[in-house]
Amino acid sequence: MSLLDEFAQQVIASHGLVVTAIQAGEQPDIETYIQLGAEILSVHKLTIQQSRSTDTIKETRKYWQKALECFRASEALWCRLSSDDKLQENHRRLLQRLCACADDQVDFYSDSA
Repeated sequence: MSLLDEFAQQVIASHGLVVTAIQAGEQPDIETYIQLGAEILSVHKLTIQQSRSTDTIKETRKYWQKALECFRASEALWCRLSSDDKLQENHRRLLQRLCACADDQVDFYSDSA
């Protein structure tokens, strides 16, 4: 399992724990959202770094596909919540933007193959 695979699974687990806590009636503090945002942006950064370290389009596409799976899984967790909470909505939007970015990269490297 690659570093990206392991880290992506940890990030999904972190998101799952917070979403479960919210569903149980807890209200996370702003630091929790900052931490989650930092983790998910780190997946994006790690994907960029690993993509730059390979010479093959196939490997690059694989890295972006893994990131996309992580972003989509995290987004799916947050979509289970129906709240007007601004912090939740902002985090959901961040995940949507990262999904779109990773999806574009997967498409780009699929077209390049």
